[in-house]
Amino acid sequence: MLTRSRSNSKHVICVTDGRTVNSSMCIKEAVKLRRSGTTISTIAIGENSDDELLMRLSKIGGGLFIKISSIHDLGKALIMDKLHSI
Repeated sequence: MLTRSRSNSKHVICVTDGRTVNSSMCIKEAVKLRRSGTTISTIAIGENSDDELLMRLSKIGGGLFIKISSIHDLGKALIMDKLHSI
C-alpha cells in the first residue's frame, strides 16, 4: 500500500508487545521500507518486549523507539512521535 502512495511523507508506527518469531524478516522489511523513503517508529507496550529489536527497527527507519507500560499511555507516545517527525 505504501509503495503505491504518492505522498511525499510516509511514516509507519509499529505498536506492539515487542515479540516476534521472525526478527530477521522484520529487519528486512524495515530496510525495504526505508529504501522506499518510509520512516519507521516503534512503540513497545509492556515489560516483556524485545527492546533491542525494536530500537534497531527504529534506527533503520529513522524514527523513534518509545516504550510505554500501558495502552493507556499510547496517546502520549503518538504525540511524542508526531512531534519528532515535524
